[in-house]
Amino acid sequence: MTRHTLIRIIIALLILAGITLAIINRDLIKPEHIRQSVQQMGVLAPLIFMLLFAITAVLAIPATVMVITGGLLFGPWLGTFYNVTGATLGALLAFVISRYMASAWASRMIEQKAGERMKRVIAGVEKEGWRFVAFTRLVPVIPYFALNYVMGLTRVPLSHYAVATYIALIPSIFAFTYLADAGRQAVNQGEGFAGKIVLGIAMVGLIAAIPAWLRLRRQKRQQALNDGQEPL
Repeated sequence: MTRHTLIRIIIALLILAGITLAIINRDLIKPEHIRQSVQQMGVLAPLIFMLLFAITAVLAIPATVMVITGGLLFGPWLGTFYNVTGATLGALLAFVISRYMASAWASRMIEQKAGERMKRVIAGVEKEGWRFVAFTRLVPVIPYFALNYVMGLTRVPLSHYAVATYIALIPSIFAFTYLADAGRQAVNQGEGFAGKIVLGIAMVGLIAAIPAWLRLRRQKRQQALNDGQEPL
C-alpha cells in the first residue's frame, strides 16, 4: 500500500467518522446550541465559527444551520462575511479532498447521492467553467454538500472555483443572515422589528425567485444560439 493510498483511506475514514458523529449528535447541531458554544470563545469566536462552518460543509451538515448561527452571533453584516467565508472555506476543503486526495471515494459517494445530476453538473462546468460554478451556487442543482465534492471532479481551476463560489454565495447567505438577526432582535427586544422581519422574508423570497429567472435566461440564451442569433 502506497503512502498516497493510505492518506486517502485515512481521510475517507475521518469523514465517515465525522458524519457518523454528526448523526449521533444531531440534537446538538442547532443554531442556538452552536451559538452558545462559540460565544464562549471570546475574541476567537469569529475564527472558531468559520473553521466550524468549514468542517460542517465537509460533513454533510446543512449549511442553513450555520448561516442562521452566524446571524444570531454576529448580526447581518459581519455575520454575512463570516458565513460566506466559512462556507467558501468548507467548499474549498471538500474540493481539495475530492480532487487531490479521495477522488475515487468522492466519485462513488456522489454517484449514490446525485446520480445523473452529477454528470450534468460536471458537463456544465467543463463547458462553461466558473460561470457554471456561479450558476450552481445561485440555483440549487444538487445539495450543497455534494456539490462541493462534485466540483473537485471537474477541471475548473481552484482559483476560479473559489472566487465564483464566494461571490455567488453572498446574496442567499445575506438574506438568511439578515432574517436570523431580525428574528433574534424581535425575540429579545419585542416590538419595533416587524419591518425588519418582513424585509428579511422579502429578501429570502427574492433569492428564491433567482433560480427561475436564471433558468429562463439560460433557456432564452440557448434558444438564441440554436437559432443562430447573438445571445443577449
